[in-house]
Amino acid sequence: MTVSNVFSRLVLPFALLSGAGAQAFVVDPANGPGTHFTSLQLATTTVPSGAVLVVRAGQYAGIVTIQGKSLTVLAEPGARFVGSSALTINGIGATDAVFVRGFEMQAPTLTFGGVGIDVDSCTGVVCLEDMTVGAGSIGPVTLTANNCSSLWLRGCSFSASTRFTNCEAALRDCLASATGQTVAVDSLVQSGGRVQLLDCTVRGYGGLIGSPAVEMSGGDLRLLGSTSVAGGTSAFGPAGLAIAGSGSVRRDIGVTLSGGGTVVASTIVVTTTSMPHLTIDEVLPAGSVIVSLHGPIGHVGFLLVSLRGTAFALPFLADTVWLDPATMLIVTSGIPAPGAPVTTLTSMPAISSTLGFAIAWQGLSLDAIVGFQISNPGYSILR
Repeated sequence: MTVSNVFSRLVLPFALLSGAGAQAFVVDPANGPGTHFTSLQLATTTVPSGAVLVVRAGQYAGIVTIQGKSLTVLAEPGARFVGSSALTINGIGATDAVFVRGFEMQAPTLTFGGVGIDVDSCTGVVCLEDMTVGAGSIGPVTLTANNCSSLWLRGCSFSASTRFTNCEAALRDCLASATGQTVAVDSLVQSGGRVQLLDCTVRGYGGLIGSPAVEMSGGDLRLLGSTSVAGGTSAFGPAGLAIAGSGSVRRDIGVTLSGGGTVVASTIVVTTTSMPHLTIDEVLPAGSVIVSLHGPIGHVGFLLVSLRGTAFALPFLADTVWLDPATMLIVTSGIPAPGAPVTTLTSMPAISSTLGFAIAWQGLSLDAIVGFQISNPGYSILR
C-alpha cells in the first residue's frame, strides 16, 4: 500500500485557484439553527450553480428538480424521500456535474405510487450515492435514465424497474430487485448504450411467473467483480432468464448468472474474460479512502486520478475513459496478485473550500497479449 498526496497535488491547488469554494446552504424542514431553506424543492431551484446543499434529517415529498446547473446535495442521516416523490435531474451540460448522496427512499403502499429518480438528457456527470430503499417501504422505488453521457451510481437500491436508455452508466454495490411491484417486471432494462455493473445484485421478479433479471435491446453490458444476476423464481415452470433480449455481455470470471432454461438468451453474445475493476472504500480518519485496482492477475496496473471528467472513447480501449486528461495523474502502479490489488491510501480532508468536491478515479491494465484495458470509473466526494 502506498500513501498518496492527491489532496496536495490535485485538490488543494484547484481549490486555491478557484477562490473560497462552493457556497453551502442548509435545508431543514424543522427550521433549526443555520437553516437557509425549509423546502428542498425551493432550494434546488434557487441556489446558484456550483452550490452545495446540506440536507438535514426529515421527510421530503413532492417533485424535486435539478436542471441545467451543477449542484451537490449531501443528505444527513434520517433524510427521506417519502410518499409519491420524484427526484428529477435533467439538462446537465458537459461542463456541469450533479452529485446527490445519502437519501432514504420510502415508498407508500402499491396503490398510491412510489419514489422515482429520473435522469434525462445529461451530457455532464451525474452521480448518485447511497440512495437506498428505506425500511418498511413497500411501493416501487425506480430509476429511469435516458440519454446520459456519464451516470455513476454507488450503494443504491431500487425495488422496481431500473431503466437505462442510450446511457453511459457505471454502477457499484447496487441492488436492483423488482419486489415493490404487483406484476412481473424486469429488474434492469437496458436499451442501447453501455452499462457497467460492479459487485451488484440484480434479481428478477419472482411470483406466479418469474421475470428476467435483465432485459436488453442492444447495447453493451459489462459485468465485473462479484456481480450476481438471477432470474426471478416462478411458481409455475422454470425461473426467468438471467439476461433476455439482444445485445452483448462481457462477463468477468467472478460473475454469477442463474435462471431457468438457457440462463442467458441465445440472442445475447456473451464473452467471459478477466477484466480490471476499481473499488473505492472510505476508512478512518474521516476523508480517507482506499482505492484498489483488482486484476487481471499478472498484468501491469496503473491507478489514475483527475478532476471530474465526462466519458470519452479511445480507439485502443473497449471501454470509455471517465477522467479529465488535463488534470490526470498516475498515483501508483504495480502488478495485481491474488488477494493483493494495486492499492493507494489517500487522505483528503474536507475543509470549507473543498466540501462536495469530487475526484475521479480509474484503473488501467496492460498485458503484452491482451493489450490495454480500462476499469470501471469511481468517485470520491469530499464531505
